Amino acid sequence: MNERWWAAIAVGGALLVGACTIQPDSQPKDIPEDQRGQLDEPGAQPGQATGAGRVFLVAAAVEGASVLRSVLRNASEGEPLIAALLDGPNDDELDDGLASALPDAVSLNSARLVAGTMIIDVSEEILELNSIELRLAIAQLVFTASEIDGVRSVRVRVDGAAQEWPNGRGELRAQALTVYDYPGIAESAQPAFPPTPSDLTI
Repeated sequence: MNERWWAAIAVGGALLVGACTIQPDSQPKDIPEDQRGQLDEPGAQPGQATGAGRVFLVAAAVEGASVLRSVLRNASEGEPLIAALLDGPNDDELDDGLASALPDAVSLNSARLVAGTMIIDVSEEILELNSIELRLAIAQLVFTASEIDGVRSVRVRVDGAAQEWPNGRGELRAQALTVYDYPGIAESAQPAFPPTPSDLTI
C-alpha cells in the first residue's frame, strides 16, 4: 500500500512539473505592444549630424559677435569634407541657429593637399560677400580644411586665380592661412576648466 501511494505521488509530481515548463509555440504569434521591447539598435535620428569629420559653421555668440562652431560630418578627407561644408547646415543645425557665411551658389572646383597646404579652388560667387561675411567664410574654409590629416595651412583660389583674403583682424593676406590667423573666432571644443582655488577667504 505504501509503495503504491509513493508511486502515485511520484507520477503526479512529474506531471505537475511537466505542465509548468514553457512549451514552444507551434506557430508565430503577435506580441502585445505594451510587451514589445526596443529591437532597433540606437542610431542617429533623421537630420542629426554624424561622422568622424568636422566642418565649421557660424553661430551667434552671447555678446552678439559671430563665432565658428564645429559640427560632425560623415566626410573626413579632402574634397568630400570641403563639399560638405559648402552644403551648409542641415535642418537641425538651422533650428539651433547655425548658418554659413559661404554663399549657397558657391561651388567647389577642387581641393588638393600639396606639401602640407590644402589648396581650395572655389567659384567666383565667394567674391560677392562683404568684408565681414568674407572673413567668416574664409575662416570656415581654413578651420574645416585644418581638420584634415596632414594640413598645416590653407590657400583659397577663385577659378584657379590666387587672391588676397582677410585674416581675423580684417587685414588682407596673400600667403597661406592657418587657424592662428583667426584667434578667438572659433568656439573651443574643450570643456571649461574648473576655477583655480583661491587663497582668499570670505
